[in-house]
Amino acid sequence: MGADPWGFDEERQVLARKLVTKRRRYAWSHTGVLLVFLFVLLAGWGISLRMWADSLRLPGWAASTVFLVVLYGIGSALGWPYDYLGGYRLARGFGLSTQSARSVGLDRGKSFAPGLASVGTRGEGLPLAPAPPRR
Repeated sequence: MGADPWGFDEERQVLARKLVTKRRRYAWSHTGVLLVFLFVLLAGWGISLRMWADSLRLPGWAASTVFLVVLYGIGSALGWPYDYLGGYRLARGFGLSTQSARSVGLDRGKSFAPGLASVGTRGEGLPLAPAPPRR
């Protein structure tokens, strides 16, 4: 095992470069997928989704909440494969992680739930939180 003049292991540096290169590819492809999603929304699908939410015969605030929750769900679903590949499978392949696939899924679910709650309440706090006193 060789070391460079600064004392770093050269084999691990090569491994780290490969890992960074693959993660950058995943990040760029994820960005591309999200840009395609944005283009699809701007090309008319967003209006169709809004019309669908309005057709549910809900109050205005509920229809807008349904619209935002569906958008959040789709955006998160588009990101899950990249989180799995770039965050779990790639790290396992390089021997840098001992986390199980189950725990990765649970972590993703734990991050999805608060985001969904925030979007579902349109950022106005948790729905069951007590309202502040009015003066």
